[in-house]
Order: sequence, then structure tokens, then C-alpha cells
Amino acid sequence: MDLLPTDDQSQIAEAATDFFSQEMPVTGEIDKPGLDREQLKRIAELGLVAASLSEEFGGIGLGLVEDMLVFRSAGKYLVSPSLLATNTASKLAAAAGDADLAMNMATGEAKAAFAVATKVDRLLVLDGEDATHLVTWTASELKLFDANVAAEREASASIDNALPSAVAAVNISEQKPLAEANPKGEITCGARVQLTAMLVGLSEGARDLGSEYAGVREQFGKPIGSFQGIKHKCSDMVVRTDAASAHCAFAAVAVQDKRDDALFQSLSAKLIATRAAHENASANVQIHGAMGFTAECAAHRYVKRAHILDQLGGNSRQQAALLLEQPAAM
Repeated sequence: MDLLPTDDQSQIAEAATDFFSQEMPVTGEIDKPGLDREQLKRIAELGLVAASLSEEFGGIGLGLVEDMLVFRSAGKYLVSPSLLATNTASKLAAAAGDADLAMNMATGEAKAAFAVATKVDRLLVLDGEDATHLVTWTASELKLFDANVAAEREASASIDNALPSAVAAVNISEQKPLAEANPKGEITCGARVQLTAMLVGLSEGARDLGSEYAGVREQFGKPIGSFQGIKHKCSDMVVRTDAASAHCAFAAVAVQDKRDDALFQSLSAKLIATRAAHENASANVQIHGAMGFTAECAAHRYVKRAHILDQLGGNSRQQAALLLEQPAAM
């Protein structure tokens, strides 16, 4: 199996990277938190919101692999997970036969945000200030709702200050969804692969930031990257990222080709990528030393975003439990 991207796929990845790096660079200071509708529309104009959605629903009819490459770039530049929520919402709407809603999502006219039930009667909405729809995603369900089910919200402190959050007093399990997906089906596995890609991208971003700093920061007249302790951290970040990247690519192919082990591969890929994201983000802070703990340095942002992405679709413990239920992949 060839896991290397084709020339066309590489061009899609480069287009995504060029846009995100120029429009949404990662800095310590956050001027504009979240992903607003205007930014979403500009991403949609490049065909990057829902590349794998069929053309009749406003997509460009590519595959999950292309989507995966886009979200890997998005993860590297810490783009709001609302981009993934909108992509997922477009596929849920298309599967439910709502062509208008699917097209509105794919073109950026509508925006979805993730909502997480923190208690039975509490719903935490991430980056949902101008969202028209909400996506709830746990280890056992994936559902799409109109944002009006949580219209009355109160601003809430967020672990990630680049993602404005709000809490709504609503029992989401009592609300009727507009659409939902089989928790073990193709849409859910595809969303998990895209989330995995964001975690891989995050690992890359932390790796690059830490390695760059190790090459310019000097102690005792030498770059700190020349010292064994820092050198090993940088090497470990490369290995973790490469392993997570390869597994993510394999999982994307497995889901796209509807292999029997698609669910197994998507679950295991997310576990590996989540671990890489957490450990690379932590190593990046340590390489930066005291600077890594300051708000001016972007290192802290990777740590916070890794924890947010870990919770979507079920945290690492829940993913591991689901994985243990699956037959071993051959």
C-alpha cells in the first residue's frame, strides 16, 4: 500500500498550508479567537471545508485522504475545531437528505460548532458564537442539532483562550437531532480520521516550534539543540510525529476503501496521534524553558489545544475501551 500523497493531493495540502499559515499564523497573543463565518467562507472558496463531499451537495467530490491532508494542515496552525464540526455537519446533512443544509455548510454559509455535555443538564459549546448548528460527538453517538436548542448561553472560561466557550442549561439527550450517524459507521470513522489528522498536525507544529527554538537559543556559547538532553527531545518529537502520521494515513485509506478493519484503524490512529500531540506539546514547553510558560510564547497553545481535541469523539480512555472491543486487525 502506497501511503505517499499524489502530486494532486500534495497541491491540496500545500494550498491549505499556504492559506492557514498566512491567514491564521500561530502566535502567543490571540487577536481574534475562534473561527468566524467570513474566515469560513474564505476557506470554503478554496474547496477546503468539505473536499470529500460530492458536488451535488456543494463539495468537490474528492476522498477522505484529501480531507485528511487539509485537516492535518489545520491542526498544525491550530485552526478552530469548528472547521471539523462544519465538515462533519455537511456529511450528516447530506446523509439525511438535506441537500440545502449540506451545501450551506460546504460553502461556509452555515457554521457548526462542537458541543460537549459536561453534565446531564449542561452543554459546553466551543467557538459557537455565530454557529448556526451544533455537533455533539461522544464515544457512542454523533448528532447534528440546530443551534437554537442551546440559544440561551452564558460565557464560560475555557482552557483554550483561542476557543470562546459558553454553557447552556439544556439536556441535549432530550432534544431531537436533525441528523445522526452510526457511531461505528463510515461518517463517524471519517470524522475520527480527520480529528486524528488535526492531532498529527498539532504534533508537527509543536515539533517545528521546539526544534527551531533549540537551534537559535544559546547557552554556554552553543545552541541548546547541541546538548544531548534537548537533542533527544527533538528526536523523540520527530519519531512520534512520523509514527502518528503514518498510522493516520493508513486509517484514512482503510476508511475510504471501506476495509473491514476501518473502525479498528481509526480508533488506534486517534490514540497514537493523541499521545503524540500531548507529549510533543509538553516537550516543546520544556525545550523553551521558562519562556515556554509565558503567554507571549505560543508553546502553551499546543498544550491546551491537545486537551480540547482529546475530548472530541470520546477521550483517550474511552477510545481505548472501544478499541479493545474490536477484533485484532490482520
